[in-house]
Amino acid sequence: MPARCGRVTLDSALRGYWLSIWKCSVMAWWSLSLILLALAMPAYSDDAVWLFIDTRHATATVRQDSAILARYDNISIGQNGTALLHWRGDDTTPLGEYRVISVDRQSRFTIFFGINYPTAAHARLAKAQGKITKADYRRIVSAEGSRAYPPENTPLGGGIGIHGIGRGDLDIHRQYNWTNGCVALDNDQITDLARWIGVGTRVVIR
Repeated sequence: MPARCGRVTLDSALRGYWLSIWKCSVMAWWSLSLILLALAMPAYSDDAVWLFIDTRHATATVRQDSAILARYDNISIGQNGTALLHWRGDDTTPLGEYRVISVDRQSRFTIFFGINYPTAAHARLAKAQGKITKADYRRIVSAEGSRAYPPENTPLGGGIGIHGIGRGDLDIHRQYNWTNGCVALDNDQITDLARWIGVGTRVVIR
């Protein structure tokens, strides 16, 4: 009887040993998959540095946590002010929280920082209002999940960003809101802003 108990104990130990090896292999494979997935996705910058666009006071402020690193006055927004939802062609600047998803240093606006409007949050609101289709909603949500540029051909439009004025009139820029929905700084400001932000920077427009 003791011998039989001994064999059962040994068999159990062996099963536990091989089970442990199998679990370790699965965990290793899973960890490697997560690492590869992370490497395949665009890196987001440190959230400690972020950009706050204050549309009421026409300022753009670079912050690190709560500290102010840089501030730019007399910014311009959409010709028709702000809105919770920007609709294609309505010339409003959409409020919300975003990420910078592209940087074009060859832009006719000197530098163009593209942001991920419309976000999934905007899509949910538009869908609840019956303004976009389920297919449009899925495309927008999918783009956000993959950190890709959101579609621009839904009723919510797109192509929203932060840019300079290029060869535009500086006096007009300082006196009027003139964009189709973007946030505009003057050329010196946008060049300086490029020192602080890049792909992945969080942007809050209020």
